[in-house]
Amino acid sequence: MMMLITPEDFAKLSLTCRQELLEFFTSYEALSPYDDMSLTEEVGYFDGAHDECADGLLESRGAIQGAPRADGSRKTARKSEKKIVTIDLDQAFQLIKNISPRSKRVLGRFVSGKWVSISDLVGPDLEYRDLVELKRSLVGGVNRRLRTVIQDRAAVLFLANQDKSQIRISPPSAESLRQVLLGPE
Repeated sequence: MMMLITPEDFAKLSLTCRQELLEFFTSYEALSPYDDMSLTEEVGYFDGAHDECADGLLESRGAIQGAPRADGSRKTARKSEKKIVTIDLDQAFQLIKNISPRSKRVLGRFVSGKWVSISDLVGPDLEYRDLVELKRSLVGGVNRRLRTVIQDRAAVLFLANQDKSQIRISPPSAESLRQVLLGPE
């Protein structure tokens, strides 16, 4: 959805409404997925030695500056915490319903639940020319669709290893996607 608010329209809004809109538009959740090009922000749990994926696994994000308030001060908004989620069969079906054919094809590489090397996805003559394209096309696109399907703005599907050289999805999510993409065994 696109909204157009002219300066005149904005001036007609109540002070409270203007503050809420400014806070919303400057919050982390309202930012475009392309604003931060680091893979770590979109791929999920990246900074610990954990190799396990579980519901409730969270990665804290730093604070960002919010909108100016009427008194001139700035409210510090907390970036949302990302959490790795597990999807069931119905959610997997809904997830792939509106993603690109290329993303569906690449998701097929994750149905085993095993690690997939970034170097197998990024490079000349591979699916993605660089890490930015991988993030935009696969990780960002799938995670945006996932958030719509499960109605959780903090949800991410992908998990990365400690040195950020490999990614995967949880084994239960992989099984759900396998059944949807490849059919039952």
